[in-house]
Amino acid sequence: MERILNELKRLLAEQVDSNIDIQDIDPDAPLLENGLNLDSVAIIDLIGLSEKAFRIEFREDDLCMDSFASLRALATVIEARRGETFDYIKEINTLCSELLDSHRPLLALKNIHSKRDLIQAIKLDLDKLTHALIEVRQGSASAILRHFFGDTEIDYANIESRLVNDRICHVGFEIHEPLDLVLHGIRQWIDRSNRTVGGNMRIQSYLRFPASEAFQRRVGAMTEIMRITLEVDGRGLLLELFDIHRPVDSALATGPAAPRHRNFAPLAKDETAGPEHRQRLSQLFAADGIWHYAVHVRQASDVVALHGQMESVVAANPCYRMAYPSPVRNSNDASFHTKVLRLAHGATERLELELVTRE
Repeated sequence: MERILNELKRLLAEQVDSNIDIQDIDPDAPLLENGLNLDSVAIIDLIGLSEKAFRIEFREDDLCMDSFASLRALATVIEARRGETFDYIKEINTLCSELLDSHRPLLALKNIHSKRDLIQAIKLDLDKLTHALIEVRQGSASAILRHFFGDTEIDYANIESRLVNDRICHVGFEIHEPLDLVLHGIRQWIDRSNRTVGGNMRIQSYLRFPASEAFQRRVGAMTEIMRITLEVDGRGLLLELFDIHRPVDSALATGPAAPRHRNFAPLAKDETAGPEHRQRLSQLFAADGIWHYAVHVRQASDVVALHGQMESVVAANPCYRMAYPSPVRNSNDASFHTKVLRLAHGATERLELELVTRE
């Protein structure tokens, strides 16, 4: 407790705009009126600095008057959160040791040989999952179409008339951990998210199945897919996770774009994701060769018609190409779809658009 108090005193005196000398800080004095007289800006600053210094996340119910009755009261809350963090670290450490033994051949195929490698892969996957979910929750089919095609001349009215609705059907991307490990990590992540922002998120359903032969030929490796629906405040948000049995891009997992998946607010609240979300999205998915947005098409005949329209776009514009020569049917999930790829050029990132229906 004393170490926490001393660090809080240092933060208050040196980094918070409080105009208080460290020797004048009484740990039992009220932080607000009739004590240290901190204003709301200083309190918010102290919260952020404390989370960073002690590597914790305050729960929503921590942010009440009792927690800020004094510096000692705040230290008590921090001590409790640090205990939770250490329990989580111990659990993950044990789990990773077990997983390295039970999944060694597949992990070796993915170039994952140590607990550090595995933890990095899990963190990266959860970071991708966070930002992909924000896209599904806050994006629209019409906006994605315009983002995807940009200045390309295209008949948007024809595409949109064939869609079920204006929502993004799902976002699909490659994960780095084997699918056997995914559900455990997502459950931990959901619990953390719900505790952090007081959200109401749960796994609604999931389906695991082999990728189509056409897709596996395309990537040159055995691939499994997990379609998972997460219910967030009563709405189902769908993701497709692709477990491609090939080495992890170690530069992406350990490079300068350090994994961070702490900003849960746009998932659990009516809060618009800021520019940092778009920046992080680009960092995370720049090297993901299958990152795609899917829009829900009414029926199979519409997929065929849109495939033809996309072929015309590809013929007229070298920045695009078709993923498959004809629409693909996957009997494992009763899907019928086509995909068009936008190649990276200039400041434009690589991206895929899937036009899909369920039969």
